[in-house]
Amino acid sequence: MNQEALVLQKEYPADLSAEDLKEHIADLLFRFKNRSLADTIFRVGRDLYRKLDRDDRLVGAMLLAQKHNCNYSSICDVFKVGLKFNAKDDSGSIFSPDKDFITKNNSADKRKFVAEVTGLSELIENEKEIIENCL
Repeated sequence: MNQEALVLQKEYPADLSAEDLKEHIADLLFRFKNRSLADTIFRVGRDLYRKLDRDDRLVGAMLLAQKHNCNYSSICDVFKVGLKFNAKDDSGSIFSPDKDFITKNNSADKRKFVAEVTGLSELIENEKEIIENCL
């Protein structure tokens, strides 16, 4: 969260202050601890094709980090965990679209799979760097 906050502040300095982002992170962490919200790991982590796409949270943040010459190693670590995500809901089922993701991920060439899932190209140097760092 801290790496993403730094990148967002650099990308939108007129709109997002470091203090605002620090407060936002504290609020998110507080909400994650609130059991009455019943926000399960299954719900938060599912939908892997969308969440690991270049236009979503993680890859988008890594691209912005590169743009601003910021470290994104922790964001990449979260991406790697996402590649291994296979949580089940309360009934013991995996989110239907994630079944295909898990099957392909377990049988595919990892470099090719990461490129396919993220929409990044190994022909573009900064995108290739992200693919390599996320293996």
